Amino acid sequence: MSQNELSHATGIRQSRISEFETGRIPTANMTLKTAVCLAKALNAHAEDLLD
Repeated sequence: MSQNELSHATGIRQSRISEFETGRIPTANMTLKTAVCLAKALNAHAEDLLD
């Protein structure tokens, strides 16, 4: 899934998704709400997305 597709599926800005993916913003700083939203779209567990 592309960042753009993930952005559309979650409502999270593509630039924010990029910041998490590249490590510019550590996923440890991700809110639980964001982690849950991304996890649902990726069919994963929220804890898998957090450092």
